Amino acid sequence: MPGRLRLRSAALAGLLALVAPPLPAQEALSPAQARALALAAHRAKDGPLASGLARALLQRDPEDTVARMILAAAEYASGDFAAAGANARRAYRDAPRGPARHDAAMIAAESAFKRAQIGAARGWLRRAAYFAPDAAHQSLALRALHGLEPMQKLRWSLSFSVRPVSNINGGTLTESINFGPYTLPMPAELQALSGLQTRLGADLSYRFAETARSQWTLAAGLDGTVNRLSGSAKERAPGVNGSDYDFWTLNTALIYRGLPEGWRAPWEGWVSARHDTYGGAALTNRLGLGLAKDFRLAPRDALRAEVGVERQHRLDAPERSGTAQSLGLSYAHAGAPGRLRLSGQAIQMLSSAEASAYTGGRIGFGYDLARPLFGTAFRFDLGLEARDYDTGREDRKLDLGVSAVLPRVQYMGFAPEIGASYSRNRSNHLLYDSREFGLTLGVKSVF
Repeated sequence: MPGRLRLRSAALAGLLALVAPPLPAQEALSPAQARALALAAHRAKDGPLASGLARALLQRDPEDTVARMILAAAEYASGDFAAAGANARRAYRDAPRGPARHDAAMIAAESAFKRAQIGAARGWLRRAAYFAPDAAHQSLALRALHGLEPMQKLRWSLSFSVRPVSNINGGTLTESINFGPYTLPMPAELQALSGLQTRLGADLSYRFAETARSQWTLAAGLDGTVNRLSGSAKERAPGVNGSDYDFWTLNTALIYRGLPEGWRAPWEGWVSARHDTYGGAALTNRLGLGLAKDFRLAPRDALRAEVGVERQHRLDAPERSGTAQSLGLSYAHAGAPGRLRLSGQAIQMLSSAEASAYTGGRIGFGYDLARPLFGTAFRFDLGLEARDYDTGREDRKLDLGVSAVLPRVQYMGFAPEIGASYSRNRSNHLLYDSREFGLTLGVKSVF
């Protein structure tokens, strides 16, 4: 087992407040002496004696956490992993916050692994890492946590963030429009409106038909934004609601990943389907195909090439449907100071509607600091994008972002993440000339 979990008797011994000297045979054992004898029996691999003493102690006091942990350890040693897991979980709930919970979580994790419950085992390892008494014990739990990751077939994740933003509707900076000699005010709902954006996400994936060199994955996800206008935005546009700009996406994908004989890195192929809604109304149905190939240039350098095609059927305006063709490259280098990320993508949207058809490209730069700075893990991103539409519209967009994770205030491996972003789209079409500032508060896993 990768990062194999080990039950250490010394860890249990540390939970005993006192180990009294042995008493004459005619005298009854005190609870502390019974615990010491049960622990000694467990060390000597005398399971029946250890479990018998532990059960006697639990009959006397069902909340005797030390006795329950000794019983769980004895049951694990005897191969009764279901009972060991149940008692370890109960001991975890009853134990005070600290090393005792680490020990109980480790027994629960090992028991779950023995029963092929990989997801549960990883959950208990996350708890064990959080309550580890020192860096060495935490490192052991984390190695096991990451070592079990490839074995977990079913995975799920949830995401949540809130974001005050200056332009919740993607509105224009322009406040007026000129029609010949006339100057008319731009409708308020087309201008930038500020507000609070809540982003929610849920993802689920399942791996199947795995061999030494291939695997299939079925994935699904639901992501969306819930918007609320600020007081000033409501005053400017009284007939508009934040929900008018809610955007939701439901997506599914079937992915194949293979590593042919003699190849250093795998390739992937996928088919995807997606449904978008905007303002509560159906917007787009999408069907896509893609291929990708990874290249291992060096131990710390990776390159990935992707090609894809996606048919987009506009449900709100079928005449604006089209087909997107894309080609992308991404490169990553993991160095001592941090991780460098570079990406580039060329895209062409084919559509009979000139307002939808365009040719474009995007380049991205990112850097993740390898070590926290002042207790904070920083991530930096920069993106440049250009689009030329068949109508003559030209867009040039700049995206800047910085995020900071605060691992010192994490709970169970989840820490707050604070981010700031700036986006500026310069367009020769007034409606699309826009700017946006945003702050983000979310949660991110640091294990």
